[in-house]
Amino acid sequence: MFSPKDFVPDSLKSRVVYQSTCASSGVRYIGETNRHFNTRVNEHLFRDKSLSASLGCRDKCDISCFKILEHASTYSQLKIKESFQY
Repeated sequence: MFSPKDFVPDSLKSRVVYQSTCASSGVRYIGETNRHFNTRVNEHLFRDKSLSASLGCRDKCDISCFKILEHASTYSQLKIKESFQY
């Protein structure tokens, strides 16, 4: 069926709740971002001190360790949806 909206790839979605799973230890992290998903993932991979501190995570984690769990229309919905993930 035809859709009037264009498909938006996950990397460009914003206002999302996401999960990161360490490829080394299996530890999960739940977060939210108002910005593009890919922007936040790159911050985790290249600037986040907690990820950089663990050699196993730093060496093995890549974009495949991240996934979108929820999408929200507003910032307040985003915060509520993130809180339900814990």
